Amino acid sequence: MRVLFFGRYDPAYSRNAVLLHGLRLSGVEVIECSVEASARFWPFRLLWRYLRQRPVFDVMLVAFPGQEVMPLARFLTRKPVVFDAFTSHYEGYVQDRRVVAAGTWRARWYRFIDRWACRLASAVLTDTRAHAAYFASEFGIPERMLYPVLLGTMLSGAGGVSPAAGPFTVHFHGSNIPLQGIEVIWGAVRRLWNEDIRFQMFGPFTVPHELLPHVHYESYVPFPELAERIGRAHVSLGIFGTSSKAQRVIPNKVYEALAVVRPVITADTPAIRELLTSASAVLIPVGDADALARAILRLRSDAQLRTSIASAGHEALRVHAAPAIVGAHVREICERLTLPA
Repeated sequence: MRVLFFGRYDPAYSRNAVLLHGLRLSGVEVIECSVEASARFWPFRLLWRYLRQRPVFDVMLVAFPGQEVMPLARFLTRKPVVFDAFTSHYEGYVQDRRVVAAGTWRARWYRFIDRWACRLASAVLTDTRAHAAYFASEFGIPERMLYPVLLGTMLSGAGGVSPAAGPFTVHFHGSNIPLQGIEVIWGAVRRLWNEDIRFQMFGPFTVPHELLPHVHYESYVPFPELAERIGRAHVSLGIFGTSSKAQRVIPNKVYEALAVVRPVITADTPAIRELLTSASAVLIPVGDADALARAILRLRSDAQLRTSIASAGHEALRVHAAPAIVGAHVREICERLTLPA
């Protein structure tokens, strides 16, 4: 099986890195034909690279982000084309982050390109079943074309790193986009600031001034250092936002904490239930700072529970979303598309 990994993508981005590595682990010969996502005149550069390579393949996989690449991909081949939609432009920019107002020409364009890209594909990958249902209902994509493929992570264990000496430490890395629900975390910090609890938080957001004594903050941590940083904490936080997208995603940070064998506290959503249960994570109501504070105190007081939840979460990752599992799943999809009609 030969798969052409095609598009304007970053091979180090988590979704693409896991698919590339996982496919190769599953025995697929992966050929890459790409340009940087930020490249000027990228359609012409990508076309030129394809024509120069003249790749021989069984299935083309258009990598994330690939909505704008799909018309070129379909123009270049009549072979099966798998589109890794992963998430929706329209959902992300219009419905979740609201950086584009609904009803504007840009919003209509995002909705059109999401739908058109899926319609041009032979199969469409999403990250969760919840997202597949969204693509079916929002864009009218037939369910038979939609294949949920869990994200997974390239992060591995922290090499035996134990939580740092000192206060009980709670870890979070992310941003302030709506699905993250960072205001819920600030609410929990306020409720716990008389407790001996340390929050370590990394990402492009602003810590409220009055919380700075209780929060160790850095704007950026390189990915190679992330496992150790998570491993130095007792607990890792997921997402808590009330947006509709928050109901449909399992974020990178959850997979990363599971890989490092740390207990996760995150919102109880349909998407998270596709991977985790109350035995493998602490699941709380969305948008509830009180519940988050109580969950942190519960885990602080029960080391055995922390160990049990962390081990069960790591096992769920190993069984359902390790790169080899993800790659085998995508290989199976590709093989199905190449069967005689």
